[in-house]
Amino acid sequence: AAKKKWAGANAILHNALVSQNLKAKRVLGTFLHTSTTAMLKSIVASWLCITRREKTEKAVHQDYKDKLERMQKHLARCRKDQLTQVRNLFMRKCAAGLFQLKRELFDVWRAEVEESKIDKDIFHEAKKVELKLAALKE
Repeated sequence: AAKKKWAGANAILHNALVSQNLKAKRVLGTFLHTSTTAMLKSIVASWLCITRREKTEKAVHQDYKDKLERMQKHLARCRKDQLTQVRNLFMRKCAAGLFQLKRELFDVWRAEVEESKIDKDIFHEAKKVELKLAALKE
């Protein structure tokens, strides 16, 4: 009788354990299914958020890329214009310097020509005086 009671208690205990195991399996299965579904939903939501953000960033990047290219072209144009203005300024200064140099050269040449004429006139006057002196001595 004790063996029978022992076997009956064992069977009840075994049934209880099996029942608990089945309940635990169902709970875990539900948790895992819910967890997997929640994880998949979370992954899809994150992917969607990242995709939208990338799209927005790409649009902003494209907008600013166009603006940046325009600004760089404008800057290049401004630098080119500034370089042209500086070059023109130097050319004017160079031309003015050359003109001043030519003017001074011409003034020196003219002074030399005048001095040469004066020297020639003095030389001729001296010759005339010498000739008159020579004529007077004779």
